[in-house]
Amino acid sequence: MNVNLLKSKMALNGDTQTTLAEAIGITQNAIWMKMNNRCEFKRSEIEAIAKRYNLTGDEIQQIFF
Repeated sequence: MNVNLLKSKMALNGDTQTTLAEAIGITQNAIWMKMNNRCEFKRSEIEAIAKRYNLTGDEIQQIFF
């Protein structure tokens, strides 16, 4: 996972971990765990983030895989 790229997308859209977590329906602790490679994002969460930030297929690959 490319955390820095995700953080840059969050910053460009004015999001924090808290606002992104709320937007995709997970807790702040859960997003912290996922962004610190303690567990993986679920497919539904990746899809929600991709929709929120209008990510291309390439960007999804670069960030999450």
